[in-house]
Amino acid sequence: MSAKNSTAPVNTRRLITTILALCEGAIMVALATGLDFLKLWEMPQGGSITLAMLPLCFYAVRWGVPEGLIASFVYGLIQLMFNGGFAIGWQSVLGDYLVAFTAVGLAGLGHGKSGGIFWGSLVGCLARYAVHYVVGATVWAEYMPEIYCGLKMSSPWFYSLIYNGIYMIPCTVLALVVLCLLNKPMRRYLNGADMSPTFGFTFGGLTAVVVGLIGIWYGVVTSNDAEVSGATGTVFLVLGIIFAVGGLALLVTGLIRRRKQASAE
Repeated sequence: MSAKNSTAPVNTRRLITTILALCEGAIMVALATGLDFLKLWEMPQGGSITLAMLPLCFYAVRWGVPEGLIASFVYGLIQLMFNGGFAIGWQSVLGDYLVAFTAVGLAGLGHGKSGGIFWGSLVGCLARYAVHYVVGATVWAEYMPEIYCGLKMSSPWFYSLIYNGIYMIPCTVLALVVLCLLNKPMRRYLNGADMSPTFGFTFGGLTAVVVGLIGIWYGVVTSNDAEVSGATGTVFLVLGIIFAVGGLALLVTGLIRRRKQASAE
């Protein structure tokens, strides 16, 4: 057997792992975006109590820091572009969205570690809190009221600590409670025990098909919307078709591989 052929299975597994990571990342970012619409409380100058950090922490702990940072960055970008973000300048855009949400990906420090789902998620949540705290005390300092929550505000650092803590602490507690409930039933998923080439083809293909269909639907809807650029609808439509066709090919490949495995057993 040549060296080229001997490395083929390894390259295939890497490809499947990459596809699986991308597909899961897309799902978790979409889930986080959806959860963000289910606000339990919303602050007047930005910030809300939601479960949006839950899927981001989950993904980061499963895959690690690099993947977690990328997924969290994409989520922050979506928040800024499509959810009417609160910002008063490029410093706020950079800090409150791109840096703050990307910091959630540090939950990936718990990847493969004992109890990593808990302390890793706590690290990710606290990292986001720290960024909001610094931005609030510097960029938003001029908006500090004289009285807040019945307390006299004499320092923007103290004001930012309270303001951002009002929504970040509940968000962190909610995420940790849900993760505690999911830890046992989802342990196999977190440990990556479900990863296999066959599963990667099937799951990745199915996910790509779903994402593609959503893209096609959104492209068709926005193409008829006068408030949205026609180019935007076209881009989503083309990307949706690419995802759907590619996903269908992966799905068929996965099903064929699974059938061959079953026959061999």
